[in-house]
Amino acid sequence: MTHARIVHLAGRLTALANQRIAERLEREGLVGLLPAHGDLLVHLFAEDALTVSELARRTHRTKSTVSVLAGKLERLGYIERRRREDDQRALAVSLTDAGRALESVFEEVSEDLDARLSAALSDAQRQRLEALLEKTMSAF
Repeated sequence: MTHARIVHLAGRLTALANQRIAERLEREGLVGLLPAHGDLLVHLFAEDALTVSELARRTHRTKSTVSVLAGKLERLGYIERRRREDDQRALAVSLTDAGRALESVFEEVSEDLDARLSAALSDAQRQRLEALLEKTMSAF
C-alpha cells in the first residue's frame, strides 16, 4: 500500500464519519450544525468559558477558523462570546442553555461511532490503530 493510499483511506474514513454525524444531527433537527462544530462543543462540554485561543490550541485549528465556527454557533444560539472580566482583551466562549442541551446528542453520536468501530475492530486492533494514527499525525 502506498503512502498516498493510506492518506486517502484516512481521509475517506473521516468523510464517512462526518457524513454519519451530519445525518444524525439532521435527524435530531439540528440544522446548521456541522461536524466541525463538535470539536468546539466537546471542549466546552468539558470546560466552559474557554478563550478562542485555548479552543484553537485544543482543537488544533487556527484562531480565525475557531472564530468562524464560534460565530456560527453563536448565531445558532448555542454559545455566547463575552469579554473576560480578568482580561478585557480576551473573549471567553461559553455554552448557552441550548448549547448545554446538545451534550446528550453528542454523547449518543460518539457512542454510535464507537459501536461501529467496535464492530469492525477488536480492542487490540483499535488501540493499535489509534497509536499508529497518533504517530502518523506527529509527522505533520
